[in-house]
Amino acid sequence: MNRKSRYYLQKILLPFNVSRTKEIVKVNPTRIPIREEAKDIQIYVYDYDKITVEERKLGHITECYPYLNDNKFTWINVDGIRKSDVESLCNYYGVHPLIQEDIQSIGQRPKMEEIENVLFCICNMLFYNDKLYKV
Repeated sequence: MNRKSRYYLQKILLPFNVSRTKEIVKVNPTRIPIREEAKDIQIYVYDYDKITVEERKLGHITECYPYLNDNKFTWINVDGIRKSDVESLCNYYGVHPLIQEDIQSIGQRPKMEEIENVLFCICNMLFYNDKLYKV
């Protein structure tokens, strides 16, 4: 590589965190991920309409059941996956079996689908690691 090319590459790459990119690239996409059941889960419900917003932290998955028929929009966020909890909640809410499978799948890409009047979103959540100072 000639000197001029190296200069331009350095100018382009310096603003970016190249070491972070190298960490990401190290991931082996052919390795089959293993899903482990969560020991603890955290359940948050956001129930809202045009006028009000209610946020609650729930202790058990069955506490989500009353939100099915409350005539509001409800976002149920579960941090930590246990097959029994997913099946219980999904069966109560009538969630399509293919969506249940996606919920329990590791490495599922972010997506949004509407099946049988249920809007389903899979999002990769970002968390800040205080020890490593990284997202």
